[in-house]
Amino acid sequence: MEIPTIDLLPFHNSENQEMLIIANKIANACKNIGAFYVTTSKLPTFVNDSETLHQLLRFFELPVSIKNKISAKHNVDHRGYVCSKNLESDELREWIYMGDEDGDSYAKNQWLEESELPGWKDAINSHFKLMSSTGNLLYQAFSLALGKDRHFLEDKFDREPTILLLRYPTGGKCPEHTDVGFLAINLLDPIGGLQIKTRGSNEWIDVSARPNTFLCHIGDALERVTNGLWYSVPHRVRHNKPGYRYGIVMFNNPHADSVIAPLHH
Repeated sequence: MEIPTIDLLPFHNSENQEMLIIANKIANACKNIGAFYVTTSKLPTFVNDSETLHQLLRFFELPVSIKNKISAKHNVDHRGYVCSKNLESDELREWIYMGDEDGDSYAKNQWLEESELPGWKDAINSHFKLMSSTGNLLYQAFSLALGKDRHFLEDKFDREPTILLLRYPTGGKCPEHTDVGFLAINLLDPIGGLQIKTRGSNEWIDVSARPNTFLCHIGDALERVTNGLWYSVPHRVRHNKPGYRYGIVMFNNPHADSVIAPLHH
């Protein structure tokens, strides 16, 4: 089954009739696949270019002693750097976990000194804002698709975005799972490695990067809110090619105090 590419431009321009058409396309993808690509002329053309992705994630090339300066062990909310080589759970990868710093409900992100990695913090923050704004538009699309006011989900569940910056070595992997939240937005590496299972299928499908797109897939909380109408897609990573695989994932989850239950129509 082909994963559709959906243009979010009507949501940038507040074109009401076109927004409903786009929302319905997203709803169909969420029902049948659980995943879709989004694009818009508002996205920079370099959004998933290999060179740009590598520049954003050049942190991983630093010596371990430097990377461990921002180890997640130092942070009560687990923000920071982790290297996982857990063969029992079938996991082999490195990541950095970060989130929004504007609120006061979470600890702050950990950063290296500017002299240790010049320009890196600003680059990551710029991409965080870009992916977060995309998540905001998708919450609006989801709301319309569910027959609600455009801002219904944002008002009801108070979206809290966090990101993972990822690097997989050759042989790197992430085991099969579904995400617990509402929505994941992926900046994919053209090298590949991500696989999904569409609804009703037991076959793994390779998901490739497409120019100037984000890959989006929904999680368990949104499946629950739709009473199973939409599909939280199982996915995994298998990286067996030479060289590293990089990636950035933004999780758009409801506030921890939110009550997750089927909507009443």
